Amino acid sequence: MSWFRNNVFLLSWLVLFSGLVPSLSADADSGESYEWTGPYVQMGVLGGLPVGSQGDVDFGPGFGIAATAGYRHNAYIAGELDFSYLWLSRTNDFTNLKGTRPFVTDDSKTLESYEITFNLKGYPLGLLEIPVVPDWVQPYLRVGIGFGSNDLGDRGQAPFMIRVGGGADLLVFDQLGVFVDGGYTFHTDTLNGTPSPILAGQAQIRLGVLFRF
Repeated sequence: MSWFRNNVFLLSWLVLFSGLVPSLSADADSGESYEWTGPYVQMGVLGGLPVGSQGDVDFGPGFGIAATAGYRHNAYIAGELDFSYLWLSRTNDFTNLKGTRPFVTDDSKTLESYEITFNLKGYPLGLLEIPVVPDWVQPYLRVGIGFGSNDLGDRGQAPFMIRVGGGADLLVFDQLGVFVDGGYTFHTDTLNGTPSPILAGQAQIRLGVLFRF
């Protein structure tokens, strides 16, 4: 049921954004959208699917929050610091986990995962103009490196991370918009007092608000 509630909530955000942006985007000055440079912040919610590092470890989808602070250097490049926190990701097959991993107890079914990455974000349409795509829709690709923490009861993993993904900024006004993106973070096997790594990686989908200063 928690998986169902989380996905209904994210779908509601998506429906809200899809109705809001086209109706208000005409107020944005599209002629200057790609010319803007400066700092920005993003805040939103995320749905995540952790991928266990072992074949018998199966995690369900989780729900969390994300925040980003960045700087748009020109029409096609931005750099940013990204933070995400995922929780309420319970194992789908706890009986199997408990049978094969005796260190997993009833108090350690909930996963908490923190990710901090430094990203390079590229806007391809800042270089290649496509007339059918309006300037208030700004798709991007991003790649980053960083670190984090995965906690499952008394187990802890402190991995090095590589993030890849993409999405789009949807500008309601010149300084205000929404964003939607997705991606995957690869986690290394760096450990912190645990017999085996917890996660091999994590897939995420994000929705949120963008502020440009």
